[in-house]
Amino acid sequence: MGDDNQTRSAFQSAMRSLQTRPNIYLAYAAYEESCGRIDAARAVFQQILGSIAPGLVEGIIRFANFERRQGQHAAALKLLESALATASDKTLPFLSMFTAKYYGLLQRETGLGLPAGTSPMDRSHQILDAALEKFPENFDLWVFAINLETSFGGMTLSSQARVNALYARVLAPSSTISAARKQVLWKDRLAFAADWGNNPMRYWELDTEFQEQFGEFSVASLSAPKAPASAPAPAPHAGTKHPADSDAAGKKKSRTEEEGTPATAPQTPAEQQAAYYAYIQRYYQQQQQAGAYPAGAAAPAPAPPSQ
Repeated sequence: MGDDNQTRSAFQSAMRSLQTRPNIYLAYAAYEESCGRIDAARAVFQQILGSIAPGLVEGIIRFANFERRQGQHAAALKLLESALATASDKTLPFLSMFTAKYYGLLQRETGLGLPAGTSPMDRSHQILDAALEKFPENFDLWVFAINLETSFGGMTLSSQARVNALYARVLAPSSTISAARKQVLWKDRLAFAADWGNNPMRYWELDTEFQEQFGEFSVASLSAPKAPASAPAPAPHAGTKHPADSDAAGKKKSRTEEEGTPATAPQTPAEQQAAYYAYIQRYYQQQQQAGAYPAGAAAPAPAPPSQ
Protein backbone atom coordinates (compact mmCIF):
# COMPACT_ATOMS: atom_id res chain seq x y z
CA MET A 1 0.00 0.00 0.00
CA GLY A 2 2.86 2.33 0.82
CA ASP A 3 4.50 1.78 -2.57
CA ASP A 4 1.17 2.34 -4.30
CA ASN A 5 0.59 5.63 -2.49
CA GLN A 6 4.10 6.77 -3.32
CA THR A 7 3.61 5.93 -7.01
CA ARG A 8 0.33 7.78 -7.20
CA SER A 9 1.83 10.75 -5.38
CA ALA A 10 4.74 10.82 -7.84
CA PHE A 11 2.37 10.76 -10.83
CA GLN A 12 0.22 13.54 -9.40
CA SER A 13 3.25 15.67 -8.66
CA ALA A 14 4.54 15.19 -12.21
CA MET A 15 1.15 16.10 -13.67
CA ARG A 16 1.03 19.32 -11.63
CA SER A 17 4.50 20.28 -12.83
CA LEU A 18 4.00 19.29 -16.46
CA GLN A 19 0.36 20.04 -17.09
CA THR A 20 0.73 20.21 -20.86
CA ARG A 21 2.42 16.81 -21.23
CA PRO A 22 -0.36 14.30 -22.07
CA ASN A 23 2.02 11.32 -22.03
CA ILE A 24 2.30 11.58 -18.25
CA TYR A 25 -1.48 11.54 -17.92
CA LEU A 26 -1.75 8.56 -20.29
CA ALA A 27 0.80 6.67 -18.22
CA TYR A 28 -1.10 7.50 -15.04
CA ALA A 29 -4.39 6.28 -16.55
CA ALA A 30 -2.72 3.00 -17.46
CA TYR A 31 -1.37 2.68 -13.92
CA GLU A 32 -4.79 3.27 -12.34
CA GLU A 33 -6.36 0.69 -14.65
CA SER A 34 -3.66 -1.86 -13.84
CA CYS A 35 -4.47 -1.38 -10.15
CA GLY A 36 -8.16 -2.02 -10.80
CA ARG A 37 -9.24 1.58 -10.22
CA ILE A 38 -11.40 1.77 -13.35
CA ASP A 39 -13.34 4.91 -12.43
CA ALA A 40 -10.12 6.75 -11.60
CA ALA A 41 -8.55 5.72 -14.91
CA ARG A 42 -11.65 6.80 -16.83
CA ALA A 43 -11.55 10.17 -15.08
CA VAL A 44 -7.93 10.67 -16.19
CA PHE A 45 -8.82 9.91 -19.82
CA GLN A 46 -11.70 12.37 -19.64
CA GLN A 47 -9.34 15.00 -18.26
CA ILE A 48 -6.86 14.43 -21.09
CA LEU A 49 -9.44 14.86 -23.83
CA GLY A 50 -11.38 17.54 -22.00
CA SER A 51 -8.67 20.03 -21.06
CA ILE A 52 -5.11 18.69 -21.42
CA ALA A 53 -5.08 17.75 -25.12
CA PRO A 54 -8.52 17.83 -26.80
CA GLY A 55 -8.54 15.90 -30.07
CA LEU A 56 -5.32 14.02 -29.29
CA VAL A 57 -5.51 10.93 -31.49
CA GLU A 58 -3.40 8.80 -29.17
CA GLY A 59 -5.66 9.77 -26.27
CA ILE A 60 -8.80 8.93 -28.26
CA ILE A 61 -7.47 5.52 -29.32
CA ARG A 62 -6.24 4.64 -25.83
CA PHE A 63 -9.52 5.73 -24.25
CA ALA A 64 -11.51 3.66 -26.78
CA ASN A 65 -9.33 0.62 -26.10
CA PHE A 66 -9.75 1.18 -22.36
CA GLU A 67 -13.54 1.07 -22.75
CA ARG A 68 -13.21 -2.01 -24.96
CA ARG A 69 -11.29 -3.81 -22.21
CA GLN A 70 -14.14 -3.01 -19.82
CA GLY A 71 -16.65 -4.43 -22.31
CA GLN A 72 -18.14 -0.97 -22.89
CA HIS A 73 -18.30 -1.13 -26.70
CA ALA A 74 -21.12 1.39 -27.04
CA ALA A 75 -19.13 3.94 -25.02
CA ALA A 76 -16.00 3.31 -27.09
CA LEU A 77 -17.86 3.72 -30.37
CA LYS A 78 -19.61 6.87 -29.15
CA LEU A 79 -16.19 8.32 -28.39
CA LEU A 80 -14.85 7.34 -31.82
CA GLU A 81 -17.90 8.62 -33.70
CA SER A 82 -17.59 11.95 -31.90
CA ALA A 83 -13.91 12.11 -32.82
CA LEU A 84 -14.70 11.42 -36.50
CA ALA A 85 -17.19 14.29 -36.56
CA THR A 86 -14.56 16.83 -35.46
CA ALA A 87 -11.34 15.32 -36.85
CA SER A 88 -8.97 17.35 -39.00
CA ASP A 89 -7.97 16.23 -42.49
CA LYS A 90 -4.67 15.08 -41.02
CA THR A 91 -6.20 12.67 -38.51
CA LEU A 92 -9.45 11.64 -40.22
CA PRO A 93 -8.00 8.83 -42.42
CA PHE A 94 -6.41 7.05 -39.46
CA LEU A 95 -9.45 7.50 -37.20
CA SER A 96 -11.68 6.22 -40.01
CA MET A 97 -9.62 3.06 -40.38
CA PHE A 98 -9.52 2.44 -36.64
CA THR A 99 -13.26 2.98 -36.19
CA ALA A 100 -14.13 0.84 -39.23
CA LYS A 101 -11.98 -1.96 -37.85
CA TYR A 102 -13.68 -1.69 -34.46
CA TYR A 103 -17.10 -2.06 -36.08
CA GLY A 104 -15.77 -5.00 -38.09
CA LEU A 105 -14.71 -6.76 -34.90
CA LEU A 106 -18.22 -6.29 -33.52
CA GLN A 107 -20.18 -7.32 -36.60
CA ARG A 108 -22.34 -9.74 -34.61
CA GLU A 109 -22.86 -7.46 -31.62
CA THR A 110 -26.09 -5.64 -30.83
CA GLY A 111 -26.93 -2.65 -28.65
CA LEU A 112 -24.29 -0.42 -30.22
CA GLY A 113 -26.60 2.51 -30.82
CA LEU A 114 -26.80 2.02 -34.59
CA PRO A 115 -29.92 2.94 -36.60
CA ALA A 116 -32.40 0.13 -37.18
CA GLY A 117 -31.37 -2.05 -40.12
CA THR A 118 -27.73 -0.93 -40.00
CA SER A 119 -25.26 -3.63 -39.05
CA PRO A 120 -21.79 -2.93 -37.62
CA MET A 121 -20.27 -3.94 -40.97
CA ASP A 122 -22.64 -1.56 -42.78
CA ARG A 123 -21.41 1.27 -40.58
CA SER A 124 -17.82 0.21 -41.20
CA HIS A 125 -18.42 0.51 -44.95
CA GLN A 126 -20.11 3.89 -44.55
CA ILE A 127 -17.13 5.29 -42.65
CA LEU A 128 -14.58 4.03 -45.16
CA ASP A 129 -16.60 5.14 -48.18
CA ALA A 130 -16.87 8.65 -46.74
CA ALA A 131 -13.11 8.75 -46.11
CA LEU A 132 -12.33 7.45 -49.62
CA GLU A 133 -14.63 10.06 -51.13
CA LYS A 134 -12.75 12.80 -49.28
CA PHE A 135 -9.23 11.36 -49.69
CA PRO A 136 -9.26 9.42 -53.00
CA GLU A 137 -5.48 9.71 -53.30
CA ASN A 138 -4.85 7.96 -49.96
CA PHE A 139 -3.31 4.60 -50.92
CA ASP A 140 -3.43 3.22 -47.37
CA LEU A 141 -7.17 3.84 -47.15
CA TRP A 142 -7.84 1.86 -50.33
CA VAL A 143 -5.68 -1.06 -49.21
CA PHE A 144 -7.33 -1.07 -45.78
CA ALA A 145 -10.86 -0.98 -47.23
CA ILE A 146 -10.08 -3.92 -49.53
CA ASN A 147 -8.34 -6.02 -46.89
CA LEU A 148 -11.08 -5.40 -44.33
CA GLU A 149 -13.44 -7.64 -46.31
CA THR A 150 -11.24 -10.71 -45.86
CA SER A 151 -10.35 -9.94 -42.26
CA PHE A 152 -13.67 -10.60 -40.56
CA GLY A 153 -15.84 -13.65 -41.06
CA GLY A 154 -14.45 -14.96 -44.36
CA MET A 155 -15.26 -14.02 -47.94
CA THR A 156 -18.97 -13.87 -48.77
CA LEU A 157 -20.52 -13.07 -52.14
CA SER A 158 -21.34 -9.56 -50.93
CA SER A 159 -17.73 -9.14 -49.77
CA GLN A 160 -16.46 -10.27 -53.18
CA ALA A 161 -18.75 -7.78 -54.87
CA ARG A 162 -17.53 -4.96 -52.63
CA VAL A 163 -13.86 -5.81 -53.21
CA ASN A 164 -14.40 -5.88 -56.98
CA ALA A 165 -16.18 -2.53 -56.80
CA LEU A 166 -13.34 -1.01 -54.77
CA TYR A 167 -10.76 -2.25 -57.26
CA ALA A 168 -12.82 -0.85 -60.14
CA ARG A 169 -12.93 2.57 -58.46
CA VAL A 170 -9.29 2.83 -57.48
CA LEU A 171 -8.00 1.52 -60.83
CA ALA A 172 -10.32 3.63 -63.00
CA PRO A 173 -8.65 6.13 -65.38
CA SER A 174 -10.04 8.98 -63.27
CA SER A 175 -8.39 7.67 -60.09
CA THR A 176 -5.79 9.99 -58.55
CA ILE A 177 -3.63 7.13 -57.23
CA SER A 178 -0.14 7.20 -58.77
CA ALA A 179 0.67 4.84 -61.66
CA ALA A 180 3.22 2.94 -59.58
CA ARG A 181 0.70 2.25 -56.85
CA LYS A 182 -1.96 1.36 -59.38
CA GLN A 183 0.42 -1.29 -60.68
CA VAL A 184 0.72 -2.74 -57.17
CA LEU A 185 -3.06 -2.77 -56.77
CA TRP A 186 -3.49 -4.35 -60.20
CA LYS A 187 -1.33 -7.29 -59.14
CA ASP A 188 -3.36 -7.61 -55.96
CA ARG A 189 -6.53 -7.54 -58.05
CA LEU A 190 -5.27 -10.40 -60.22
CA ALA A 191 -4.39 -12.44 -57.13
CA PHE A 192 -7.86 -11.76 -55.71
CA ALA A 193 -9.51 -12.84 -58.96
CA ALA A 194 -7.46 -16.04 -58.97
CA ASP A 195 -8.14 -16.88 -55.32
CA TRP A 196 -11.80 -15.86 -55.04
CA GLY A 197 -13.22 -15.37 -58.52
CA ASN A 198 -15.76 -17.75 -60.04
CA ASN A 199 -15.25 -16.84 -63.70
CA PRO A 200 -11.94 -17.99 -65.22
CA MET A 201 -12.50 -15.95 -68.39
CA ARG A 202 -12.92 -12.79 -66.31
CA TYR A 203 -9.53 -13.51 -64.79
CA TRP A 204 -8.01 -13.77 -68.28
CA GLU A 205 -9.67 -10.48 -69.29
CA LEU A 206 -8.16 -8.73 -66.26
CA ASP A 207 -4.78 -10.28 -66.99
CA THR A 208 -4.96 -8.94 -70.56
CA GLU A 209 -5.92 -5.46 -69.37
CA PHE A 210 -3.04 -5.46 -66.89
CA GLN A 211 -0.52 -6.31 -69.60
CA GLU A 212 -1.94 -3.70 -71.97
CA GLN A 213 -1.57 -1.00 -69.31
CA PHE A 214 1.82 -1.91 -67.87
CA GLY A 215 3.52 -4.02 -70.52
CA GLU A 216 4.68 -6.76 -68.21
CA PHE A 217 3.77 -10.35 -67.62
CA SER A 218 1.49 -11.07 -64.72
CA VAL A 219 1.87 -13.88 -62.24
CA ALA A 220 -0.70 -15.79 -64.31
CA SER A 221 1.28 -15.70 -67.53
CA LEU A 222 4.54 -16.53 -65.79
CA SER A 223 3.07 -19.69 -64.30
CA ALA A 224 1.16 -20.96 -67.33
CA PRO A 225 1.02 -24.74 -67.77
CA LYS A 226 2.76 -26.65 -70.50
CA ALA A 227 1.08 -26.29 -73.90
CA PRO A 228 -0.88 -29.23 -75.33
CA ALA A 229 0.88 -31.27 -78.00
CA SER A 230 -1.13 -29.53 -80.76
CA ALA A 231 0.07 -26.05 -79.80
CA PRO A 232 3.41 -24.61 -80.99
CA ALA A 233 6.21 -24.53 -78.46
CA PRO A 234 6.98 -21.08 -77.09
CA ALA A 235 10.14 -19.43 -78.33
CA PRO A 236 12.62 -18.71 -75.54
CA HIS A 237 12.89 -15.07 -74.53
CA ALA A 238 16.09 -13.98 -72.86
CA GLY A 239 14.43 -11.35 -70.74
CA THR A 240 11.80 -13.61 -69.17
CA LYS A 241 12.62 -15.78 -66.22
CA HIS A 242 10.49 -18.07 -64.15
CA PRO A 243 10.47 -17.30 -60.39
CA ALA A 244 11.98 -20.73 -59.78
CA ASP A 245 15.12 -19.86 -61.79
CA SER A 246 17.20 -19.01 -58.71
CA ASP A 247 18.00 -21.81 -56.28
CA ALA A 248 20.04 -21.99 -53.10
CA ALA A 249 23.08 -23.37 -54.90
CA GLY A 250 22.90 -20.70 -57.58
CA LYS A 251 23.08 -23.26 -60.36
CA LYS A 252 22.22 -22.17 -63.87
CA LYS A 253 18.98 -23.63 -65.18
CA SER A 254 18.59 -25.15 -68.62
CA ARG A 255 16.49 -23.25 -71.18
CA THR A 256 13.64 -25.74 -70.76
CA GLU A 257 13.67 -25.21 -66.99
CA GLU A 258 13.89 -21.45 -67.50
CA GLU A 259 10.63 -21.42 -69.45
CA GLY A 260 9.24 -23.54 -66.66
CA THR A 261 6.12 -25.65 -66.22
CA PRO A 262 4.32 -26.21 -62.94
CA ALA A 263 4.55 -29.61 -61.32
CA THR A 264 0.80 -30.14 -61.41
CA ALA A 265 -1.86 -29.09 -63.92
CA PRO A 266 -5.15 -27.44 -62.95
CA GLN A 267 -7.68 -29.95 -61.77
CA THR A 268 -10.96 -28.61 -63.15
CA PRO A 269 -11.83 -28.01 -66.83
CA ALA A 270 -12.49 -24.32 -66.13
CA GLU A 271 -9.07 -23.91 -64.51
CA GLN A 272 -7.42 -25.82 -67.33
CA GLN A 273 -9.06 -23.61 -69.95
CA ALA A 274 -8.15 -20.38 -68.14
CA ALA A 275 -4.55 -21.48 -67.70
CA TYR A 276 -4.35 -22.48 -71.35
CA TYR A 277 -5.54 -19.05 -72.50
CA ALA A 278 -2.98 -17.44 -70.22
CA TYR A 279 -0.32 -19.64 -71.81
CA ILE A 280 -1.39 -18.67 -75.34
CA GLN A 281 -1.35 -15.01 -74.39
CA ARG A 282 2.19 -15.31 -73.09
CA TYR A 283 3.29 -17.22 -76.18
CA TYR A 284 2.09 -14.57 -78.62
CA GLN A 285 3.66 -11.79 -76.57
CA GLN A 286 6.96 -13.63 -76.77
CA GLN A 287 6.50 -14.10 -80.51
CA GLN A 288 5.85 -10.39 -80.96
CA GLN A 289 8.96 -9.54 -78.97
CA ALA A 290 10.94 -11.96 -81.13
CA GLY A 291 9.57 -10.28 -84.31
CA ALA A 292 7.42 -13.17 -85.47
CA TYR A 293 4.29 -10.97 -85.52
CA PRO A 294 4.08 -7.20 -85.92
CA ALA A 295 2.87 -5.39 -82.82
CA GLY A 296 -0.91 -5.41 -82.73
CA ALA A 297 -1.23 -8.06 -85.42
CA ALA A 298 -3.94 -10.65 -85.04
CA ALA A 299 -2.08 -13.89 -84.54
CA PRO A 300 -3.98 -17.17 -85.08
CA ALA A 301 -5.28 -18.46 -81.75
CA PRO A 302 -4.95 -22.23 -81.19
CA ALA A 303 -8.10 -23.91 -80.02
CA PRO A 304 -8.42 -24.80 -76.31
CA PRO A 305 -7.46 -28.37 -75.46
CA SER A 306 -10.26 -30.91 -75.56
CA GLN A 307 -11.79 -31.63 -72.15
